[in-house]
Amino acid sequence: MATLYEPDLVELQRQLRLDVAKLFSAFSLDRVSAMLKGREKIEQLQMALLTATEGNRENLIFRNEKLLLDSIFILFEWCEKTLMGSKDAEAKLNAALANSNLFDLNTFSYLEVFYDKIVKIKLLINEIDASHLDNVKIVVKLFLQLQHPTIAYLNSDNSYKINFQSNEEIIESKPELIVISLEFYLQETPWANPQVLKAKEIYTITGTLKFNKFPENFKVLKILSATTSSEIFELKLADVEITNELEYNIEGTLLFKYAQSNFEDNLSIKLVPYLIGNAKEELQPVIIGYDELNAKILDQNNILFQTGFETINKKVFEIYTNPLLAKIDLQDRNEFITLLNSIANFQGYCLQSGLYKNVSSLKEDQFRDKLIQHLTANPQIGGKVVKESQVAGGRVEIAYKGHIAELKVETATSDRAKLMKKFSSQAVAYASGNGKSASIVCVLDLTEKILPPGSPANNIILKSPSIHGFEDVQSNAHVQVFVFIDGNTKNPSEYSR
Repeated sequence: MATLYEPDLVELQRQLRLDVAKLFSAFSLDRVSAMLKGREKIEQLQMALLTATEGNRENLIFRNEKLLLDSIFILFEWCEKTLMGSKDAEAKLNAALANSNLFDLNTFSYLEVFYDKIVKIKLLINEIDASHLDNVKIVVKLFLQLQHPTIAYLNSDNSYKINFQSNEEIIESKPELIVISLEFYLQETPWANPQVLKAKEIYTITGTLKFNKFPENFKVLKILSATTSSEIFELKLADVEITNELEYNIEGTLLFKYAQSNFEDNLSIKLVPYLIGNAKEELQPVIIGYDELNAKILDQNNILFQTGFETINKKVFEIYTNPLLAKIDLQDRNEFITLLNSIANFQGYCLQSGLYKNVSSLKEDQFRDKLIQHLTANPQIGGKVVKESQVAGGRVEIAYKGHIAELKVETATSDRAKLMKKFSSQAVAYASGNGKSASIVCVLDLTEKILPPGSPANNIILKSPSIHGFEDVQSNAHVQVFVFIDGNTKNPSEYSR
């Protein structure tokens, strides 16, 4: 029978691993001093974990983790002293080696993937010397890849068993682990981790889970949130009724109540599964795959989405949070949206000021020069806009940090579907030539306006264009935004005649 779930213990582990990941992900040999400044906070969390589990067998898991982290921090000290030519650098290296060798791999039934990475880390530390400084970087990278076991119960059947020795006999308790492979999807797209979401919107999330073996004598699987900051979000996953199958579909809802004040950090929801048996016994299996859901919760008032026009702001925000953009690197996504934001600002300006009112023809060069003039005056991108760069053997109209915007002037048809089909491929080719998976096409529509133009937000359209090799399937490998600017408009009073 399991003891009570320990939410504070889980939160300590989450915070420790979040702080370590944030610190170590910025590692480089010229930043070891900065790494060492973050050590005190991490040691405080480690000591809190050791204190909370004192007298329990799970305490040894955290002792192992502390030995490994101590070894890495001592390596940082060795790097610092080695680079400064200090005589006592060798003592630091020996201390790091001693700490890593004290990590006991045989105390618990660690997962094979975890076990293998620990072995690699210990071997690398053994090989480190002044001529192999780069090994420190590899050690840090391997540590960041470790999937540490999350302890949610003390003195529980949580699949991490200690070996006890009594009367010179070793009694091993190594039942086969129950492992759950877990995947989550949002709008049929794999959860991006971090997934960019809006605050105050209820999302339906779906997923699949698969057991490595049938959980005999258990009838229900519950998946709970282990994160204590539940006032920030609401996660509801339906219980899974265990039948005779190994694979099940899951579904639930997720709501984040507030936007983040600091967009640099992820919000993390640690997931803890447990099985309930016919006799109300409980067992916590191990999760592989999505053991936590990471998200960035956007504030719609962020400057990234401020075009100067409220309805257009909402449209740019919707595009940024669309799952089609989830595969794009965060920095790339921000730069792409910055360019889109600036072009959308020009779209709103044109309609509001009547810049192209009663203009029935215009050369593309004139359109381009006016847009570039407008973009250059925009403080978000300013002088970083490049005019007529060469990519893939062709001339790109506008580029910003590798992202391209192709400009077109149309006088024959206003049909948006036909225009997107006509102008899509060229922009895709240019963007791909720059190694980008997103592009913008800005079309100045100078056709006769028999009907009045609609909201500019409706003229910003997100699509996933067809690309070579994926003609018959929806690959979502490229994302494209069309921005249509209605020119050749009339005075509003003329539409009532």
